[in-house]
Order: sequence, then structure tokens, then C-alpha cells
Amino acid sequence: MTKSRIKVKGLQVANNPTFEAGSTHIAQATLTNPTTNQFTYDVELYFGITKAGTSGVGSITIPAGDSLIVDFTLVMPVAEDTYPVYLDVSVAGELIAHYQAIEDVVVVALFDPWVYDFNGDGYIDDYERTKATQDYFDGIITKNQLFQVLNLPSPPAPPPFNPWSYDFNGNGVIDTSELMAAANDYYAGKITKSQLDQVSALWQG
Repeated sequence: MTKSRIKVKGLQVANNPTFEAGSTHIAQATLTNPTTNQFTYDVELYFGITKAGTSGVGSITIPAGDSLIVDFTLVMPVAEDTYPVYLDVSVAGELIAHYQAIEDVVVVALFDPWVYDFNGDGYIDDYERTKATQDYFDGIITKNQLFQVLNLPSPPAPPPFNPWSYDFNGNGVIDTSELMAAANDYYAGKITKSQLDQVSALWQG
């Protein structure tokens, strides 16, 4: 009777071993049956000896002398830590192989793109987008995290400027105090020079 055996090659979770907590990823390995008989193998990929995350046990059948590329779906653990990656292979309930991936998996806190909403207005404005982009180039956030920020809603376009908005008493006249209010807004950066000129054109000194 041929004894069951297995060979594992290229066990890898991803090119980049750092992942966000709770995210889902696909690991892959090439399994080879080096015997002269076909076998059905039970396989499980997991993180750490306590199985902080696992693909669950699945069955694959590999003909004699053949190889099979196997995908494992994994949800990253919630706790931040560095986890060794293991692959167990069993036949008929007997463990025949216990492999460890070359690289460990590093799990980091889940990224919240809204941290770039500095003024808390529920939008990501041009300054906030620029800051996220700079952080990406500085290596502080990943490309995927940058895209999460850039995909958040931008502030709505402001309504067309109405110079009569400075007619605070509604008497149909822009008086000196109202013109001064517009000038103060201009120096505070709230309106443009062109908008101040529109208010000035309505002023009756």
C-alpha cells in the first residue's frame, strides 16, 4: 500500500505581508502528490498555533504525480500582532504535513480614511486630499489607503455669489458698514477680490 505524502511549494499570503485587521485576502500554495496513487487531502491554512485566523478545512484530490494550485481565503485577525502562517495537510484524519510559510503576517489596525477630515465637516476638501497624498509619498499610508481617502465625498460647490447678501437690513442699498463687512471678509479670505468689487459697485456712500 502506498503511503500518502505531499509536497508544498510557494506558500505565500501576498507579496506584501502587512495587512489591515479584519481584511480578507487570498493565500496560495502549490501542492504536489509525489506518490503513485491518487489521494484526497484535507488542508487548512491558519495564523499562529492558536489559529487566530483560519481558512477552515477543505478537501482536495490530487492524482498520482500531479500538482494543484490551491487558494485559501483568509480573514485577518482583529488583534494587531505578527503571526506565523501554517499549513496542515491530513489524509483520513492523519496529519501528514505541517508547513510554515517563509514570511510571517503582520496585522495592523484598521485604517479609517475619515481621519483626514480635519475640520469634521463630513467632506474631504482639497487641503485634506493633498495631505493624504503627501502622506502616501512619505510612506505613512499605503496606495490603497490613499484611494480610500480620495474616494470620500468632496464639499458641495458653493452657491453663486450674490453681492446683495451684504445688504443685511434688506433696504436695497449697500451702505458703508455693509461694504466694510465685505472688505473684512475679503481680508479674511472668505470672498475674492472680484466678489468684493461686486459689492463695491452697489455701495452708495
